[in-house]
Amino acid sequence: MPYDEETKRLIEDRKKKSEEKKEKQMKKRKAAVAGSGVIVALLVVVIVIVASCSAKKDATPDTSVKKETTIIGGVTETSTEVVTTKVTAKADSQTGAGETTQAESTTAVETTTVATETVKAGTKRYTTDMLNLRKEANKDSEVVVQIDPGEQVEVIAVVGEWTNIKYNGNTGYVLSEYLSNKNKFD
Repeated sequence: MPYDEETKRLIEDRKKKSEEKKEKQMKKRKAAVAGSGVIVALLVVVIVIVASCSAKKDATPDTSVKKETTIIGGVTETSTEVVTTKVTAKADSQTGAGETTQAESTTAVETTTVATETVKAGTKRYTTDMLNLRKEANKDSEVVVQIDPGEQVEVIAVVGEWTNIKYNGNTGYVLSEYLSNKNKFD
């Protein structure tokens, strides 16, 4: 049974409305997927930033200089070393699509090289400031005597940042940084 013109037009209108409805649904789905993609991308960026900051914090080297010998009239040389940290983050959205992002973090680390001078026992040095002659090589040790600036002392040995000295019949330790080859008070 053939359709009359009115029925054909109604069927075509329904088909047209159905297609328009499908197009709207597809646009909504695409917008939802795109929104999920943006959220995933933002999460990846946040993860990379957090990981980068964490890597910088964890990769921070000990910048304190540990001396085996003390410098008396020595020279220091400073150089810069570059440390590069790579961070990789991967995130998956609900649709299963994944994104991998890599970020590099570069940190300059300053290192100090110290030129040392060998000091023989019996070498004479001069105090550059008021010094506490201590019983042991640490700042909490008992003070044996105070030494005025410009006084001559005899070096026994150098131990780390401390120098073992003899002064007016007393022996003990002073911080090496307060000793000089020349008397600046003459």
